[in-house]
Parts: sequence; C-alpha cells; structure tokens
Amino acid sequence: MIFVTGATGYLGRNLIKSLAQRGKSIRALVHSEGKINCVKEYCTDIIVGDINDEKIILQGLKDIEFVIHLAAVIKTSNVALYDKVNVQGTENLCKCCIKSNIKSIIYVSSGQAQENFNSHYGISKRKAEEIMKNSGLKWTIIRPVLIFGGDGDRDLTRLIQFVRKYSVVPILGRGNSLIQPIYITDVINAIYAMLEFNKNIIEHKIYELAGKDVITLTDFIILTSRLIGRYRFRLHIPIRFLQPLVFIYERIVNTPLLDSNMLKSIEIDKIANIDLSVKELGFNPISLIEGIRKTLSYHPSIQPNRLKSFTQQ
Repeated sequence: MIFVTGATGYLGRNLIKSLAQRGKSIRALVHSEGKINCVKEYCTDIIVGDINDEKIILQGLKDIEFVIHLAAVIKTSNVALYDKVNVQGTENLCKCCIKSNIKSIIYVSSGQAQENFNSHYGISKRKAEEIMKNSGLKWTIIRPVLIFGGDGDRDLTRLIQFVRKYSVVPILGRGNSLIQPIYITDVINAIYAMLEFNKNIIEHKIYELAGKDVITLTDFIILTSRLIGRYRFRLHIPIRFLQPLVFIYERIVNTPLLDSNMLKSIEIDKIANIDLSVKELGFNPISLIEGIRKTLSYHPSIQPNRLKSFTQQ
C-alpha cells in the first residue's frame, strides 16, 4: 500500500485517481473531514489529520511499503505556515518513517527549490529537501516546474477565462522570462515509473521534471490566445509599480493570488534540465500545444485552432 500526503491538493487528487486506476492501493492523508469526498472513491483508506501530528502519521504509516510526500503550503499570507507545514511537517514525516521502517519515499519538491529562488515557498522547499537528504531514508526527490492541466487546474484555466472575457491581457514585468510548463499527466507518469522501477536505480537522486518546450511568458500568453481564437492586446506592467499594491493586497487577503515574494520571482526563468529524468525514468513529456489542447477539453465550448507549433504564425 502507498501512503500519500497532501492527497486533496491539485497534484494529489489527480495522482491518486491515476494510481488507483492502475491498480495501486492508496492510503491518503487528508487535512480535514470536509475534503474527504474528493478522494474517497479512489482510496483504500483515509487518515484525517495534520502532517505534524506524530500519532496520526504513525497510524497512517502502518503496513505501508511506499510513501509519496506531497503535503505543502504554496501560497499564504501567514509566512509561518511555510515553515510549519513544508519544513517541520517533512521532518516529522521522516522521523515517523524511520520509526515505521518504511523502505522508500518520494518527495515532491518544486523547481523553486533551486538556489536562485528566494521566495518563502522556495526556501522552505530547499530546507525540506535537506531534511529528506539527511533523514536516513531511501529517498527520491522530484522537482516539477509549473504544472498545469487536468482536474483542478487553476492557473491556465484562469488565463483562458481572462483571455475569453477581456480584450487586454496584463503581463507582469517584461514577460521575457523563460518557462517550461509541464502537463500534470507527465508528472504522474514519472512518479508511477519510480514506483515500478528497481528502487536502487532512483535512490538518493533528484529528478527535475518540466515540459518539452521552453517559451517566454509573453509567447505563452500569445499561444494560448491563438489556440482559443482570441487575439488580445498585451499590456506590460512594470514590477516596481506593482510592489506597493501587492504589499497592501497580501495583508488583506488570507490566500493571495500574488504576494511580494512571488512578484520577485516573476522575472526569474522557470526551466529545468530533464536529461536525467529522460535517461533513467523514460520521461517523455508531451508538447506544450498538446497540453493546452488537453486542458481546453475541460472547456467544451471552446474549439481550439489547429496550430501545430508555438512558432507558427
């Protein structure tokens, strides 16, 4: 049986559904009773509780062969939660795994764990990776970059809805930073490959996961607009103009869509070296256009244009 933390999150829901459909037995850690319904159809067992609760985690790890650790805080105005959940939660899980004699653990980190990201989220992920590396467990770390698509996609869906509704699309900053979005099924397939492979091959390694195509943020917006048949005017907003507004906004909203730390990272490239994942996991991500088309299938009222590549005019 596989123990999955962060089971009701965006990646967690999609992962559990896919693993269950492939015959895997899942025990899910769910933070609250109210979120059980979104995963109960695909789980053999569900544990309700906090990642920092040793008693709950030990209960969840009973008779478990493999752990997939997804639980994390990604966006919050309560900075202390990044440390409490992402760092302390990972430390508690690792200690409980040692006590429970767990054989292997996959930690789903983030591309933002790279040294050039200094957001609260990125720093917490780097700290959690160090805890994992020094835990004494047989760990494997994956660093996905900009996951999109599937059930519960928010970022691309918001862009699609915005482009359909408005004639002007704001772009924060210069828009020339590079991104390498990865379709969610490609992340899930990589995790599944890790479960199936000889564990000695992937033990104590970090695998970066990203999409097939590298593109600028501006070109990504242009591509999405073309695929849904909307040709919109783009308005670039300098970061320095946004900083005071975001400073106020993040103190009013509990879970802001944009905060000061995220603003700092907007113009940093979000790309990855996927060579090791390709070589050892058989990783073969789909193209960006195909990923966007799959996402558009969740919007039946939109008939995508037939672009074959994001360089096509």
